[in-house]
Amino acid sequence: MTFRNIASIFILFLLVVYMAGCTGEKKEILLSYKFPLDKKYSFLYDSKSSVTVSENGSVAYSGEKSHRVSYTRRVVEIIDSATARLRFSYELMEGEPPGNRLMAEDDMPWNWSTDFVMAANGRIIDLTGDSGLSAESLAYYRKLFEQTTPMYPDVPVTEGYTWSHTVKVLLEEGLTDATTTYKIKSFARESGYDCAIIEYHGNIIIPLAARSPDDSTVTITGRDRIEVEGLSFFAYVEGIVIKEEEKSHLYREGEMSKGGKITAFTIEEKRSYRSRLVTVEQI
Repeated sequence: MTFRNIASIFILFLLVVYMAGCTGEKKEILLSYKFPLDKKYSFLYDSKSSVTVSENGSVAYSGEKSHRVSYTRRVVEIIDSATARLRFSYELMEGEPPGNRLMAEDDMPWNWSTDFVMAANGRIIDLTGDSGLSAESLAYYRKLFEQTTPMYPDVPVTEGYTWSHTVKVLLEEGLTDATTTYKIKSFARESGYDCAIIEYHGNIIIPLAARSPDDSTVTITGRDRIEVEGLSFFAYVEGIVIKEEEKSHLYREGEMSKGGKITAFTIEEKRSYRSRLVTVEQI
């Protein structure tokens, strides 16, 4: 057998091995939150946005804003094998408190916390806040997190796997669907963690019915429509999101009533944010 024949057989062998690898099974993992009682995760959240507020068809305000928030996540109670109570504590480091004018969460304090009762698949079962949050702000965030927190599939997923999360929202004209679609874009090593990179896009709809935080005689009604798209980096061994990047476009339409006078308003906001894990503390 000549050297050329040996080389040809060797190349053919490598090709067969390569093809066998290409047709092998795809990597699959189960997306599930973990609830360790002995760890506290610290994150940094940076946001930039442009906002335009109009009243009765005329621009009342237009400008840019940004803020930086430091927050921690820790498990404070294990409820059962698949459910826990998580406490998120926030501190505004730079900029104005998050929120827009003419909306319930304008009264956001500089420091606040919220408790989530969460299932391992991401479903939000309950949400409560400390004394720094008004009832209106808390109601708004319940509706927001119900739509924006993904419910992970109960089956193992592979690259390219897609699923959707739909919430029925009651508006004056009837029920409508708010749907976000998720896709496993890839698996990758990120900041020292094995991650599933999840891309998502969707529409969020939140009815508004609140009193002004500055004047209890002022009532605000309307709705938010928010288009979102982003990437979520889920560390599937540790069971936690370590990074998120998102762009959103909010359009708020409503009316403000004060002393019998009605003011129609709109708010348009384009926002981008990045959230990332910075430290893990043993407690």
